[in-house]
Amino acid sequence: MSLKSIDLRTACFLIAGLPELGLIGKGEIAKLVGVTPVNRDSGLMRGKRMIAGGRKPVRDALYIAALPAIRFDPAMKAVFEPLKAV
Repeated sequence: MSLKSIDLRTACFLIAGLPELGLIGKGEIAKLVGVTPVNRDSGLMRGKRMIAGGRKPVRDALYIAALPAIRFDPAMKAVFEPLKAV
């Protein structure tokens, strides 16, 4: 799969920021980047679910690359619109 908003510079940055690519699964990569929701539960208290931790520069690069994809790529826009309503 290729995304129009991921250019060579962004791809090189992601590869440099995540040398584990290809060695571990996609779930572990998502945790390393910090794009998986983290539960803040303890006993009976149910905390907020939030995306935090991980490698912030890589997460920021993915966010910046996603902005034009959501705006100009119809397939990505179709994925994003239902999520935005939540």
